[in-house]
Amino acid sequence: MIKLGVFIVAVLLLSACATTPSLDSQQPSESDRLAWLQQQQEWQFEARFSIRLEDGSGSSGGSGKLSWKQTADSLEMDFYGALGRGAWRLSATPQLATLRLADGRVIQGADIEAILRSELGWDIPIVDFSRWLRGAPAKVGDSIDAFGRPQSVFREFWKIEYRSWMQVDGYSLPKKIELTAPGRRLKLAIKTWEFH
Repeated sequence: MIKLGVFIVAVLLLSACATTPSLDSQQPSESDRLAWLQQQQEWQFEARFSIRLEDGSGSSGGSGKLSWKQTADSLEMDFYGALGRGAWRLSATPQLATLRLADGRVIQGADIEAILRSELGWDIPIVDFSRWLRGAPAKVGDSIDAFGRPQSVFREFWKIEYRSWMQVDGYSLPKKIELTAPGRRLKLAIKTWEFH
């Protein structure tokens, strides 16, 4: 009877091992994910976001919806309900950045980040964000999860925390992200990703 019991336990253990997928079998490796991302020249996402800014005179912030579309040589960001400004669009090419506000005003310049600072008070590195939002490659000292994906990383003055992920075309893309720097905090809850 004891031998039979041992045999049954052994069979159950082997069965459990056979039916439990390994991390490798669930999704591509992190290096494969990053290689795939580098090949994607046109992509977009839809998200809800909140932003909070603090300085010596107090704090400000708000929330809304964001549609981000990017190609190899252009960027287009549509904001809805952000900071009580209604709908507005920020777009850029290598030559020109344009901010179109809900009241009809159009502000143009060569530097997209300078326009954000001067017109909205947002000191945000948009160029870096376009990389970070897709899942920044982890470096030495960064925190990673069981799949090798970044969990908590530091870039310049920014801390980027990847709270959750979703599967897109078989690869992991961030779903919830929090980005913080001195006096700045941005949270994103991404609903959909698309790659073309």
